[in-house]
This record gives sequence, structure tokens and C-alpha cells, in this order.
Amino acid sequence: SDASAWIRANTRRDDVFMLSPELAFLWLNPTTARKAWLMPMGHTNVRVNWHQRKQVADQLQAADSIESFRRIAAQHGIHYCVFTSHVEGGSGPQPGHFSKDWLPSFPLREVADPAESHGLRVVYSDPEGVVILRVAGPPTP
Repeated sequence: SDASAWIRANTRRDDVFMLSPELAFLWLNPTTARKAWLMPMGHTNVRVNWHQRKQVADQLQAADSIESFRRIAAQHGIHYCVFTSHVEGGSGPQPGHFSKDWLPSFPLREVADPAESHGLRVVYSDPEGVVILRVAGPPTP
């Protein structure tokens, strides 16, 4: 897919992505060889605390503001988040036959305003509805 090609060309192999576990397992890892924060249970490294990672994913999904989402992601070393819904708020088609997407509580369209400096930036979107956000680290003092 175009999103896979963009990821391979524009991210580092050690960048960490947050997306639905099923999408991570069926699409991200096999097509890009990038790290996913959370894979489906039973398909993860045995040295990784799956329950702890799931808890962080739940916190991201429950984040009620862009700043809290950015803070949680940056605190855990998550560099990119992949969504399969349009930033405008409509739901785009799922790539392939993947499970229902995960979305944060705040509207993704808030991130689309490039004039805002909120620590999340849309770096890729396509007509199929794949949106990739870059998570900025904590502000420098």
C-alpha cells in the first residue's frame, strides 16, 4: 500500500507505532518491519508485559485532549499513531479486512489544523482513509 511505502521511506526501523493490534499484526509489521506498541495477545514478545502495554493503549484511547494524548504517547516512546478513519471525522474504508479501528476521545479533526502547535502532526493521509500522526516529544525547557 501507499501508506506502507511512506512508512518505509520516512521512518526509522526503531520508531514505535501505535495502532489497532490486529492492524499491527496483519499490516504494519509484515509490510514495513516497524515496531508496534501492541500486538494481539499471543503474538507478542514474551519479554513484553502485554497487559501493561494494553493499559497504555487504553489510556491513549481515553485521552480527552490532544495534550494528554501526546504526553502519554511521548512518555512511552510512541513515535507514530496510525488511524484508519479520515481526519475530517468521517470513517474511511478499512485497508483490507482488518478489525474496527481504535480512536482517541478527542476529535481527530482538531489535529488537522497546522497552525496549532500541539505536539501531534498529520504526516500522511490517503484517500483510503489511512492517517498517520507524528508524536512530538516533550517540549524542551
